[in-house]
Amino acid sequence: MSALGDEFRGWLDGLRDDELTDYRFELYDRLGVAKEGSGTWEFARGALDVVYAIEKRRAGRLVLRNMCRVAVPDVDADEFADAVIAITRACRELESDTEPVEIFGAALAIAQRRADATSTRKDPNE
Repeated sequence: MSALGDEFRGWLDGLRDDELTDYRFELYDRLGVAKEGSGTWEFARGALDVVYAIEKRRAGRLVLRNMCRVAVPDVDADEFADAVIAITRACRELESDTEPVEIFGAALAIAQRRADATSTRKDPNE
């Protein structure tokens, strides 16, 4: 992807959920008025693909967070979700066949260590 494409993806990723939804509907409007195959139509179609990917990733992260909150309420659910995503990405890049239960176990351990580190960290103002 080009630097401009990376910047655009980063901008989209930085939008709040409601802003991303609004932008998705703006893109639908563009598709409705642009001639199929035109530069505008191609851009809107490609941008929608990026929006869908971001929405799918956010939905997956939400499921992971909710699952963690129910199963292990004393662990930071955000840390768990981030760890699952990072470990899964690393396994995919390394073409590893790591089992999901191992990924969840490692993510849980990471989230627990971070929770422990946060709880034992002393406030310098005390």
